[in-house]
Amino acid sequence: MASLLTGSPGAENSVRRAREADLAAIGAVHARSWGGPYAQVLPREVVAALDADQLADAWRTAVTEPPSPAHTVHVALGDGIVAGFAAAAPATDGTDPAGGDETDGSGDADGTEEGDGTDGSGGGVEVVALEVDPLHTRRGHGSRLLAAVADTARAAGATHLLAWVHVDDAGRAEFLRGAGFAEDGARRRRALDDADLDEPADGLGDGARSVWPEVRFVAWLVEE
Repeated sequence: MASLLTGSPGAENSVRRAREADLAAIGAVHARSWGGPYAQVLPREVVAALDADQLADAWRTAVTEPPSPAHTVHVALGDGIVAGFAAAAPATDGTDPAGGDETDGSGDADGTEEGDGTDGSGGGVEVVALEVDPLHTRRGHGSRLLAAVADTARAAGATHLLAWVHVDDAGRAEFLRGAGFAEDGARRRRALDDADLDEPADGLGDGARSVWPEVRFVAWLVEE
């Protein structure tokens, strides 16, 4: 698969690394982007609990103290306003991107994994979040964010990007295919409740109210 390329942003649209001052906007974008498209998928109590301030705080460490150079958060700007964000982290699920296996995969809201100790060089980078404010869609922000993630990962020596997509999220799947991603056959399930959106489905007790099924997409940053 051909490498992802960065487009040239216009003066009014750009992408840069996130700063602490962006956290409130990131939380607001996160809450709005999940509260709309996923309202029919997420349990009602989870949607009701989406809080911009709490989400902003959940991203604080990823923005201000990333555990490695491969842990990144970028923001898309439209006329100087944060219109979207993307977060990436070293792929640590231990799977082969061509293997088509199934995993339960877990991680924190900020995209970190306990004890991974990786820097992303020579392996995969996972796009753990890619969200655009519903008020600013159809303006190329998602494409610019994804291109920035790809450029940063490639510069760090990563060979491919991974992204997990809900099985019913046809819009995101179509977007990724258009950006050069392809499904590799791997699947995983996440348990959803009002406490944690990122716990593995297997082994949870009665607290898990529903399961979030995902498929994996892969894009190669170098020619295969």
